[in-house]
Amino acid sequence: MEKELFDHLHKLLDQEDYVSVRQLIEQCLIDVKDIEPNKRLYKEAELYGFLCDLGVESGNETDLTRSIAFMESSESALEPLLLKSSYYYSLANAKSSLAKIRMRKMPGVRL
Repeated sequence: MEKELFDHLHKLLDQEDYVSVRQLIEQCLIDVKDIEPNKRLYKEAELYGFLCDLGVESGNETDLTRSIAFMESSESALEPLLLKSSYYYSLANAKSSLAKIRMRKMPGVRL
């Protein structure tokens, strides 16, 4: 990912400008469709990683669900690009964050 885009996304996250972050990620996901497949996959992985970060910070289930769906559907394709430990760490982080959000909404049985 280009440093300028990376820095800009982090700045927007720091400012809690979640709408702008989401819009920028969505536009970038459209823009990468024209890139060669291996490079596209890597850029998509970075963007979905940011979408995961956005979902964690903003408490947005949809962002996390989309990030998880991308990771799970791309697991074998990502294998040559990422260490397995990095892949599973990111996936577990996303699922854990999603579970925390859902538990806050519906805490389950109260004794």
